[in-house]
Amino acid sequence: MIARKLVPNLRLTPSYYVITAANRMDLPILKDANLSFTFDGHKFKANVSILHDVDEFLLGVTGLPPMVQNGILPRGL
Repeated sequence: MIARKLVPNLRLTPSYYVITAANRMDLPILKDANLSFTFDGHKFKANVSILHDVDEFLLGVTGLPPMVQNGILPRGL
């Protein structure tokens, strides 16, 4: 998830699912987007949900490559 204010010019696509917070409240998703980013010199791509009320970029384990999901981190991560 990422705040719309952090990616104001990113092309958005319709969202077809609901994200539920830990308190079981549905989060108000605006739309989805494909996002490419670099972290510590490593390139990543993720399909992210765009929300108004998120303070920072939140990435779940399902947004990471399988090798990272399994605990095999690239050097430096």
